[in-house]
Amino acid sequence: MGLEEQAYRIGVPVEWHEGQVLDVDELARHPDYRGPHIIEVGQRIADHGTLTARVVGHAVATGHEDPDDLKKVWHHIARFGQPLRQ
Repeated sequence: MGLEEQAYRIGVPVEWHEGQVLDVDELARHPDYRGPHIIEVGQRIADHGTLTARVVGHAVATGHEDPDDLKKVWHHIARFGQPLRQ
């Protein structure tokens, strides 16, 4: 049983959104948000110049970056990103 089904069974509403995407140019405009080091991390892990939850998840799985730094990259995506068009 998936997480969404479990939540439904106990009466917890589940909401989905389209996701966010952030390009590295926009990321670089906000070094004061989580620090210049996080800009560098985001630039290293970006896929063709873009950051998404999938990109961050892949970086977590590889273990090459500090998980706390990746969390801060995600903060940038959530705050400064645009809706992901699929």
